[in-house]
Amino acid sequence: NVRTIPIIATFFVILLSIGYSAFGTNLNITGITAEVRIEADIRVTGIAVESYTNDAVSTYEDYNVSNISMGANLPNSNSSITYKISVTNFGNAEMGILAINNLPSNLEYELSGYTLQDKICVSNQCSLGIVKEFYITIKYADNGYDSSNTVYPLSLDIDFRPFHTVTYEGFTSTSGYPNDVIDGGTLETTFYGYVPNIEVKMGGSTLARNLYTFNPDTYYLMVPNVTDNLTVTYK
Repeated sequence: NVRTIPIIATFFVILLSIGYSAFGTNLNITGITAEVRIEADIRVTGIAVESYTNDAVSTYEDYNVSNISMGANLPNSNSSITYKISVTNFGNAEMGILAINNLPSNLEYELSGYTLQDKICVSNQCSLGIVKEFYITIKYADNGYDSSNTVYPLSLDIDFRPFHTVTYEGFTSTSGYPNDVIDGGTLETTFYGYVPNIEVKMGGSTLARNLYTFNPDTYYLMVPNVTDNLTVTYK
């Protein structure tokens, strides 16, 4: 029937419109999901023994998201074990390590390939899939050796933290000043010239003067325990 053709065609167009609308909605929802996903997602993704010295032995190695575990046998006062640690940043936030905790007081560690409170980067890329490898050497602290106890089941927590931005207002030049600081870390900077006074805001709120150190004679500023973005204003 010729008269039914326009009706069928109209119905077909409506179905296409509904389908395209639904498809567009899915695209928008997917886009929103990508925008609001958790940005900070960094994890330990590997641990292996790199080297031993002076009869040391590692009896096991394990890891999870922010922890490394190992069995360290350090039979001599100058024994040590070096482990290679792999860290992968799956998120789009730049991250660093504030501290590595839970080492017994008679032991100490040394890091190579990474400095605490720096950004975890590979070839100037600091997020979205980079894999960073660094080394941690476990050994005795000074006077830490006890021949009656040389076997240590270690479980070390790696304190990953994001970074906060530092903005300077009213300064003629800010080149070389720190522009970010790790969460929980300390901002330290020395101004290029005499600065009579400053105002420091954290997260938009002005900090009380006793919460930071400012010395106009030495041009020195120190803000400890940074937990939000900072603004430093020349007064």
